[in-house]
Amino acid sequence: IVIINSNFFYITMMCYTRRIRRNLFFLLLTILMFSQNIYGEEIRVSGKELGFYIRPEYNRSFYFSSDISAVAGMEFNERYTIRGGVSLGNDINETGVKVFSGAEAALSFDIPLFAGFSWRYYGLPDYETHSHALLPLVSLKWRRAGISIGTNMRFTSFFNEAPVFESMLSFLIYFNIVNNNKLQLGLRWANFSDFAADNMGAYFLGFYSFFKLNECVSLVNEIEVLQSGSVGLSSNLYGIAYRGGVSFSW
Repeated sequence: IVIINSNFFYITMMCYTRRIRRNLFFLLLTILMFSQNIYGEEIRVSGKELGFYIRPEYNRSFYFSSDISAVAGMEFNERYTIRGGVSLGNDINETGVKVFSGAEAALSFDIPLFAGFSWRYYGLPDYETHSHALLPLVSLKWRRAGISIGTNMRFTSFFNEAPVFESMLSFLIYFNIVNNNKLQLGLRWANFSDFAADNMGAYFLGFYSFFKLNECVSLVNEIEVLQSGSVGLSSNLYGIAYRGGVSFSW
């Protein structure tokens, strides 16, 4: 057990070493398969991504919480993408662990139509709470705007009881106000992100920016306004969060 500032959060890695190793094994196996010639098509790596982020949040349930995360991805033939990441944070003064991995493919070069599938895990070991979410998505991504929609299938277990299954709509809509080689400014409305897939009524409004320092390094900033209760014909401010960090691409 590694303790980092007991007043902030501590990291319990012993419970997750085997799980993370298994997920990394499957991710590396998938990358190895994509690195070979499949059905006569030469598969080449056309892009790589590595990002590090911090996300403090204030909400009406836990008051203040925060997390740090790392995200990595690879693009093949400018058409297929594999991404994954790990996030560690303090929820209810306990360590929360989030993991995600997913893949996406461009279905057509004539229109920006994509299909993707991702898995998310969220766990609170001291509360014996574990949640797994499977999310297939269909997306249209234009340079100026786009939309993603799918079905979130979530399994949650508490204190080693039988998992509870939920199925709900997931959506994301974005609009880029500025989008050029140096700067991207935009708005998005969604109820899921890399490390979270929430209920239909638990959506957020985000204002994001990506500023490219050079060909390889970009600064990422986003402010999220979290909402709750909109399905019941009411919408209440739940909290506010900031996500900032640096992204490397080559």
